[in-house]
Amino acid sequence: MPDLTRARRRIVIYSPFITEARLHLLTSQLRAVAESGVSVYVVTRTLGERGKREAARYARLEQALTEVGVILIHKRNMHEKLVFIDDRILWVGSLNPLSFAGDTQEHMERRVSHKVFSDYARKLRLDDLVGAYDQGDSTCPLCQSEMIAAEGRDPRGLPFYWYCANSRCDYSRDIDTPPPSGGVIDCPTCGADVEYGEWGAKPAWRCSANRHHHQKVRPAHLRLPKMRALIPPRELARLDKQFRTGPPRSGQQESGPQAPLDFAPQ
Repeated sequence: MPDLTRARRRIVIYSPFITEARLHLLTSQLRAVAESGVSVYVVTRTLGERGKREAARYARLEQALTEVGVILIHKRNMHEKLVFIDDRILWVGSLNPLSFAGDTQEHMERRVSHKVFSDYARKLRLDDLVGAYDQGDSTCPLCQSEMIAAEGRDPRGLPFYWYCANSRCDYSRDIDTPPPSGGVIDCPTCGADVEYGEWGAKPAWRCSANRHHHQKVRPAHLRLPKMRALIPPRELARLDKQFRTGPPRSGQQESGPQAPLDFAPQ
């Protein structure tokens, strides 16, 4: 509680689980620091990962957090129990900060160190996680549903990727891939413009600056009018039939907690 009170810039709480009793103890404190201008983030599991009996209760708890000024970030498959305060105080251990009841043998360790703090933040890509919300990139650029962070296997060792909560959309990107700007997908490797082509006899977006850079054509890409315009009509008709897509319809949006089958342009 004293660490929360002394926060001046940012608090990030990783807590996979939340309980009413624990949140009741912390609500007034979280409200006070948020009202003082401190950015407060809570990273927790998605509602889709909660049991049927728990989903409604967690929805109420999440609403209570947002009402006191907390920015909620959903992360699928998360297990981290951490509290980052400003740039030098770190609580880390086995306790869920927002559900701990005081009757277990689990523990949390308090570290006051710029180096330790930075090591953890760099490993978790903390600035990239909360930065997406600070920069307004927390919603899907295709359907405006929530973007969810999720752990996944990545050959580069990235700790999470982003995917759209809308199970009908299937838009996803890795941490280092910027979202489409102006309805256009760029090369994820170098940021150059792309053009339609093939790679390995399969439809692909080929980089205009480096012919070895490429990425798969995904159903979500075909919902961007500017990207559809890059595809020859006959090929576009074939892709629409293959992916069961078509020109985007105004106002069409569905939400859901499911993840796409794959992620991150290769």
